[in-house]
Amino acid sequence: GFGGTFAVNYPEISGAILNSKLDQIEKTGADAVVACDSGCLMHIGGGLSRREIKTQPMHLAQLLDHEAS
Repeated sequence: GFGGTFAVNYPEISGAILNSKLDQIEKTGADAVVACDSGCLMHIGGGLSRREIKTQPMHLAQLLDHEAS
C-alpha cells in the first residue's frame, strides 16, 4: 500500500499506487485482502473505506486465527 512515511513524503506516487491496487482489489470481488504490514493495511483499508468497497483488510495473523477457529 506504500503507507507510512512513504505516503507522507510522496503522496502523489503513493496515491497512484494505492488507486491501482484498489482497482485490482475491487475487480476480484474478494471478501478480504491479506497483507503482513500494518502500514500497508491501514493505507489500503482507508482507501477501501473511502471508495465504499466491501473487501476487508486483514493481517495474515487474523486470517490464520480465523482459519484455526
